[in-house]
Amino acid sequence: MEQNGVTLTGTNQIIAELAGNWTTPEGSQIVQEVVMEALQA
Repeated sequence: MEQNGVTLTGTNQIIAELAGNWTTPEGSQIVQEVVMEALQA
């Protein structure tokens, strides 16, 4: 797929892109609600 121009990405990269900045209140909320919960599963 990558050889045909598809950009491969992982879940962690998508979360990081959506957070934008981990030091903002929104980024901190993502860490608490999404990342920490996923680590406990």
